[in-house]
This record gives sequence, C-alpha cells and structure tokens, in this order.
Amino acid sequence: MSRRPNLSPAEFSAMINLNNRTDIVIREADKNLGTTVLNADDYIAECHRQLADQRFYRSVTVVSSSPPDFSRLSPELDLVEQELKELCSTHASLLSKKDLPAFFASFPAKPAHFYLLPKIHKTLGPCGVQGRPIVSCIGYCTSPASKFVDYHIKAVIRELAVTVLQDTNSMVHELLTTNFQTDCKVLTADVQSLYTNMEWEATISAMNSLLAEIDHPLRSLLTDLIRFVLENNYFLFRQTIYHQEFGMAMGTPMAVNVANAFLFVHERKAVASFMSSLYLFRRFVDDLILFISSDFDLASFKRSVYQDVSDIRLTWSDLSDSCAFLDLFIFKDTNFSNNGKWSFRTYQKERNAYLYLPFKSDHPRSNLRAFIKAELLRYNRTNNALHSIAAIRTAFWRRLRARGYPHWFLVQVFNTVEPHPAHSSSTRNKAERERPPVVFSTTFHPIFYKFRCTAMLRQALSCRNAQIRFRKTKRLFY
Repeated sequence: MSRRPNLSPAEFSAMINLNNRTDIVIREADKNLGTTVLNADDYIAECHRQLADQRFYRSVTVVSSSPPDFSRLSPELDLVEQELKELCSTHASLLSKKDLPAFFASFPAKPAHFYLLPKIHKTLGPCGVQGRPIVSCIGYCTSPASKFVDYHIKAVIRELAVTVLQDTNSMVHELLTTNFQTDCKVLTADVQSLYTNMEWEATISAMNSLLAEIDHPLRSLLTDLIRFVLENNYFLFRQTIYHQEFGMAMGTPMAVNVANAFLFVHERKAVASFMSSLYLFRRFVDDLILFISSDFDLASFKRSVYQDVSDIRLTWSDLSDSCAFLDLFIFKDTNFSNNGKWSFRTYQKERNAYLYLPFKSDHPRSNLRAFIKAELLRYNRTNNALHSIAAIRTAFWRRLRARGYPHWFLVQVFNTVEPHPAHSSSTRNKAERERPPVVFSTTFHPIFYKFRCTAMLRQALSCRNAQIRFRKTKRLFY
C-alpha cells in the first residue's frame, strides 16, 4: 500500500533545488549539533587547506573526466590488491574459506570519499569554517580487512583494557559502585586530533605488544592487516585523488578499537604508577576522566602519560567538583557527603538543536514510538535522582510537542516508561556483560504472539541473560 507523501509539491521542489545548487554545501554538523548550510567556496577552501598539509596527505593524480574515470590510478590500486593477495597467501593457514572472498569483495577498487563535518562549536578558521576530516571507507577495498581487525581487537580490549569504557552505562556503573574520599576532585582531558596523529609504526608496535600478551593466535595476521589498512588509504576530493601519509582514517571500521588499544598500551604504565592517589581513571576513545585525591601529583602525571608518543597532545580541564563527560554531568551534592558517591544527570549541549523526527515524517509510527521510548529509558540510566528525571522528561515532552507530536500520542508512549533513577542493580558489571547468553532456539509460530509465549519462556528460564531466537523457516509460497 502506497503512503501519502509527507511533503507538498512546493516543499519537494524546494528540496530538489537546494540539492542541485552549487554555491552552497549542506552538511551535518560535528557533535550532532544539527544541519549546516555553508558557502561552497569556504568549505572547499578549508578542505584544500587541510589536504595541502604534506605531512598527512599526498596528491596522487587528477581525474579530469566526469563521471570520474579511475583507470589512471589503476597501477597503484592494482598494487593494493596484489599486496592483499600476498598477505593472504602468507597467512593462508590462519584464514578460513569464508574470509578470503570477503577480503576481495570490493575489488576492482575505487577511492574512498573525503568530506568535512563543520565544527560550529569552534571559532571560525582561516577559511571561515573549521571542519573534522572524515574519509568514508564504505565500500572501499580495505574495509573488509578493517572489519576483520575490528572484530578481533574489540575482544582483546574487553579482556585487557580495564580503563577503557564501552559506553555510558559502564561509566554509570563505576560511579554507582565506587566509594570516593571527601578530598576527591575530578577533571577531564581530550586527545587532540587522535586519529590523524597515530603514527603508523607506533600503532603497529602497540598492537603487536598487546596481542603478544595474550598470545593471540592471529597476532601476525592482525598486525599485517593493520599495516595494510593504514598504508593504503586512497580517497577522492573534487576530481583529485590523495593518499594519506600519516595517521588513520576516521571512517575505517577498525578506527575506534585500534585507537582504544593504542592509547591503552601507552597510558597503563603511568596510570599504574599513580594508583595510590588516583581513585579512578577511565577513558572513552579520546575522552579521559580522572578522580584524584588532594595529594595527587597532577603535573607529573600530565608529563608521564603518553610520553612515549610525541604526536599525542592533551587538552586538560580545570580541577573541579563537577564536570561534563560523555552524556553525563557529574557533580557533588549531599549524596557525596553522606555516601561518598558522585551524583550525575543527563548532559545536553547548549547548542543541541534537538532535531527529532517530526511527527509528520513518513517513518512508521512504531519507529517514532521506539526512539521516544529509547530516550526515556536512557534518561532513567543517566540520572540518579528522581527530580532530575522529571525535569528532563518535561523538557523532552516540550521539544517533541514543538516537532508536531500530538498530546495523545506522547501520553501513550510516556506511560510505557516509568521514571526510575539509576542504581547499582540496573547496571551490569564486567563479569555479567561477558557471561555467555542462555539461548533458546525454536521455530516461529504465530501462536507465540497470541499467547505471549516469548515472555513466558523468558520467565521460565528465570535468567536475565536469556535470549529467545527463532529459526528461519522455508517460504511456502512466492
């Protein structure tokens, strides 16, 4: 059944005209701060300014035809394919029959795509705009190998990197289960341009040492694949193909977990040597948070952490009784003086545009209900006081009403999630997160929905880690 268009003919025509204009560039802002409309000349000038830095990028060739013909680059991309074939041949005993076809699925290769995310929360740059460089590797020839590395490195980080946070829930669990002394202060730090400052040999060496600690069976394969991904990043911007000479592309699948492992290797020695006066040290990718005592030697810690990698620079906040970290605002109140625990509430940036899906969107109503319910559940997890949840639910209600959501619809969805402040039993510790799930597999039948059999099975299994899965069945007709 066809849906009724949610755009009028005039709105649809205006959207097409905007998309066809060459004097403007429409991009999503960095930090999820909304949609930006930029002067095309300023945007292109900023891209060229960054790409002109020969330490990081090298111009390979200019593609003059339109649409682009990449045949002139074929010798270099052929070398990439040849290098991957040799690598797979060297490690043939470590690869399954399913891995090899996946590695070569994106050949013959085309360059990745370069663009900027405008940093509207920063001061204007020399070209009138600042941007975060992104190399989108979707469909690029190194992506399958990068995904393979990411899968295995993620498991290593969860096993070894105790200082690395998996998500906000991990931070909430630390705050709820750790007792702090009265002299505790907090500060945060941010790694400047982490991905573009990860020197290749230092990254490979760090990964090799980490994998060697657990005697990983795929150590040689993974380190060679990491080198292959780092050294073969070719991308296109405005008919010119570039090669990244230093650092790692933010858009490659392995970027986050390799960066996590890289920083962990270089921070753990400093963290261990200061543990007597360091109550808690945690990091989420390039964001650090420290809870320290009054006798903590902060100046020495700043000098020693990441001292082995000269390209890594940190921007530090002031020592304080409160801070914003991830989507939490952490602060002291009576809970700290009575129980030695920090309080927290949901943190939202001042420039957040709150561009939720409008009610007249063509998305199914189930999608609209789902994202509202997910936000309400997130507010329960990121607030430890009932009045904080009430305040942010009220603000959320008003923002949704401004996006066209009717009162009756919001009442239905809001009533499905009761406000419950976060507590230690609502967050799982590391052992529980890593415990294998109890899986009950059976063939689906519509009667399961009618009699709510899934809920009954989960209750009968009486296990929080239980998962109900239905096997695929053959189609009876086409």
